[in-house]
Amino acid sequence: MLSSITKKYPFSIARSYLQQPINRYVSVKDIVFGEDDEIDEVELAAKRLGNSLITCKKVKGKYVSPWAKETNKKLWDVLKLAVHKKKPRLSFPNVKDSIDLIKILEVNRRKLRNDSETHFTWFGHASCYLQTEGVYIMTDPLWSDRASPMDFAGPKRYINPVIELEDLKIDIVLLSHTHYDHLDLASAKRIGNRAHWVVPLGVKALLESVGIHNCTELDWWNTYHHMTPAGTIMKIIFTPAKHWTSRTLFDRNTCLWGGFAVLGSKIKFYFAGDTAYCGTTFNLIGDNFGPFDLAAIPIGAYSPRWFMKDVHCNPEEAVKIHKDIKSKKSFGIHWATFPLTDEDPIEPSLELARARNLHNLTHEEFFTMAHGETLHMNELPGHDVATVNADLYIHYLNLLRTTPRDD
Repeated sequence: MLSSITKKYPFSIARSYLQQPINRYVSVKDIVFGEDDEIDEVELAAKRLGNSLITCKKVKGKYVSPWAKETNKKLWDVLKLAVHKKKPRLSFPNVKDSIDLIKILEVNRRKLRNDSETHFTWFGHASCYLQTEGVYIMTDPLWSDRASPMDFAGPKRYINPVIELEDLKIDIVLLSHTHYDHLDLASAKRIGNRAHWVVPLGVKALLESVGIHNCTELDWWNTYHHMTPAGTIMKIIFTPAKHWTSRTLFDRNTCLWGGFAVLGSKIKFYFAGDTAYCGTTFNLIGDNFGPFDLAAIPIGAYSPRWFMKDVHCNPEEAVKIHKDIKSKKSFGIHWATFPLTDEDPIEPSLELARARNLHNLTHEEFFTMAHGETLHMNELPGHDVATVNADLYIHYLNLLRTTPRDD
């Protein structure tokens, strides 16, 4: 029976759980009651270190962060989330579905293949594409129809990929963590060993299970050195994030998670991956590696806040991250691609505009992009949702005044 399931669904939960080399250290007791004794030990160590260093300690095969009591949700929290009443979708005049407001562009292949100028592209969710100094970097490539261990169930794309992975030159893949909306093994196989994978501790065995061996694992604050075509050294530092990871019920946090600081001779780029807000962390990153010329910061999957606030930042917190890391220019990721949480697909872009106004930022400093949009560093953003649709943004603000928020 198992062989027939895994043959029909080669990246199904059956294969993921039973055939991949995943360490299983989380007991049923841990899932129901949490792991407070182990977490207390790490919290005490973090207090002794103060703000000088944020580390993750491996305890009984699991990575335990200083925020583990907040990020490790107990079973009753998950059950409460499953039954809570979801927010209604946003309604706009003359718009049938808010998904229609998400802009899709035809890929500018000339820009994508231009080695002479630094450029960046958003391909949806956390899949970003950066070219600088002749090095092509991809983050969290996800080209499958679903962000799920199953081909037939789970969050399904609003928008299909605008280009095939095979048509992209990729030298380096930066992988933030192993959740299915970030590590997609089907997409990973399509890239394979033609790129060098820079990944968190524990992920190498997963990639090797699909034939990928061109890989470097990093702990928080560790650095990978990459030589550019010009012979200069580009530094890639794995940075902390307030999050967690798993691919099954019983492998929670057996791999690490985080973001990346890319330090080149032309630009400094920060990719936040998935994270909640933690001012100490982002101030450390900004103080040690900033200011950044460009940052990709998550703005979606934040509702309901009572559950998501410990693992995903909202747009206002994303603005705080932008300021903490001293970013000159940031764009929003982790939105408008998959139905992961309660908020409307278009809401993160409108909330970002509201947060910008609160913090005196312009849309040139922190903006949203269209799917498939490529920008040079000196280009102004052309498809920020709230800027292009000013009347809809005003309508959204009016909705907030008349409709109580239930986050």
